[in-house]
Amino acid sequence: MSRLASSMASQTRLMSRSSISTTSRFQSLPLRRATIRNQHSHAIPASSFPHPSPSSSRLWAAAAFAAAAAAATGSILLLSPSSSSPSPQPVTTTHDAASLRDGDDPLDLLNPHVLSTATTHLHELPLSDLVRQYVVYLASSQPALVDAGPSILHGLEWTRDHVPVLGTLVWKVFALSMGTTFYSVFVGGPTVPECSALVDTLAKRGVGCLLNYSAEAPLDGTGRAKGLILENIHEAFNAVRAASTLHPTSFSSSSTSTSSSSTTSQDSIPVYTIKPTMFAIKLTGLVRDAQLFARASNALTSSSQWQRGVALPAGTLFPASPELSEEDHAVLAQLHEGLRQVCGEARDGGVRLLVDAEQSWFQPAIDRYADLLAEEFNKVNPDNSRTAPAIPIVHNTYQAYLRTTPANMASSIARAEAGGYAFGAKLVRGAYVESERKRHQASGALGDCVVWNNKAETDSCFDECALVLERRVARDILEGKPGEAGTGAFFATHNGMSCKKVLEALRSQGLAKDKDGGLDVDERVRGRVGFGQLLGMSDNLTTTLTTVLAPSESNVTSDTTVPIVFKYVPYATLDQALPYLIRRANENQSILAADPTSGRGGAKGELKAVGKEIRSRLGLSF
Repeated sequence: MSRLASSMASQTRLMSRSSISTTSRFQSLPLRRATIRNQHSHAIPASSFPHPSPSSSRLWAAAAFAAAAAAATGSILLLSPSSSSPSPQPVTTTHDAASLRDGDDPLDLLNPHVLSTATTHLHELPLSDLVRQYVVYLASSQPALVDAGPSILHGLEWTRDHVPVLGTLVWKVFALSMGTTFYSVFVGGPTVPECSALVDTLAKRGVGCLLNYSAEAPLDGTGRAKGLILENIHEAFNAVRAASTLHPTSFSSSSTSTSSSSTTSQDSIPVYTIKPTMFAIKLTGLVRDAQLFARASNALTSSSQWQRGVALPAGTLFPASPELSEEDHAVLAQLHEGLRQVCGEARDGGVRLLVDAEQSWFQPAIDRYADLLAEEFNKVNPDNSRTAPAIPIVHNTYQAYLRTTPANMASSIARAEAGGYAFGAKLVRGAYVESERKRHQASGALGDCVVWNNKAETDSCFDECALVLERRVARDILEGKPGEAGTGAFFATHNGMSCKKVLEALRSQGLAKDKDGGLDVDERVRGRVGFGQLLGMSDNLTTTLTTVLAPSESNVTSDTTVPIVFKYVPYATLDQALPYLIRRANENQSILAADPTSGRGGAKGELKAVGKEIRSRLGLSF
């Protein structure tokens, strides 16, 4: 720690060595938390829309929107759990999981026509939660409303800040409606400790948590301040520390199991512990000017060394360039030191850290940080590879909708092999396809857009990259030796067929076996492979995966095993989370729209399933 603090002191007075506390090594970043919170508690800019001009029509439109939302809120509040509210009852359907299995293959439960009818997760919810979800999916299935989301948020913010009394009232109604609907469905809570009940609930179902602090900085350059958001870096550090202690007993990778395919000899048991909860970090949320990453990316990609594939000189974070001022270089260096401390805490606590991917014009700089952090914190050492190849702590994210992803992932793997450190990857389809295409069209650039032409191409890219990662994990387990660098793969997907293909590959290599109507996974896979879905979305897939991967009492995920299935759980206060909620809806219209290959018809499919469950609870036949 002293070395890190000394390094930071040499780069910035804000990170003075004298400020280090004996209770928390991250206190080398002296944060005036109350001051920072007061300065930014109401800064909730949307990323791609101009600030609205004042007008009476906007005021009344915002008031009408808030009033309509209040009606939905009232219906949910009236149906909130009470002694008189109906408790959830099991609902018998003609298309339950057992009757829809094709043959004896448990993985057929992940086929789209089977997965689309899975409603077990709905039977467990109280009526108030079903009504809440119905309101959310009803709104999410309206493309015009989703597209207008950022403008509506701007209008409501302007009304709150400029119209006495009525503006405050409108905002309070809006905040109440959002807090009771979208926030409750898609956000875990304001802080990590306040997510603990959700974490425990999911753990009892065999599901782990991937936490993410969802306070976001403006992406369009409207942020006037420079430098780091020290409070957010501090939050990431403390969240990683909390994530390592969320359960009284951690999911230990050295656990034993009575399952037939599990290997329990000492030769296969890692000597260090991987915790059940992971943490995702969004780098643009750590700086006041997110466009810094665009400038740093331009500086990197225009460097002749980078273009030739030659490593930058030791100690050079980003090359000298007209794109970057001295102040920019200083902020980038400070960010690197802050991230090193977060990663150090993750490594010490056994918490896997996933670096989020962002827009393509930010990504080269983000990849640069991820590579440097992986090189340092995924390094093989006696503690993490004494009995098996090392499990990575730092994972970078690869977006399958980008044409360059297969080549970029291959280059990252080659760097890891040459550097002797473990390689960790989170594979996603991508969350910014709409903005990527709009930017390409606006630029007038010739040639193909950076993203694939259609979803089928993206699906193919995802599955090909997923199998590359699966083969590396299988090789580590079956052929790897102590002292070697291993691979970690996290598949963040709402597509059941993609999950099925990975599990089929594991089974074909003997790392999973059919048992008791499910799939018995070799214990050595745990900690190296994970599947994840967003909180509030694709619960049918999450529930089906846990059902398939926990076929019997002897193999149910408990406090002594590392989970394979995860929920991506954002956390932040309501005001902080609003830009995240709007961005998720706006950027993920491919998820909200119908997709017959995923096993559910997007928001409309969820709306239909939830509506049917509500009618069944109320005894309605239509």
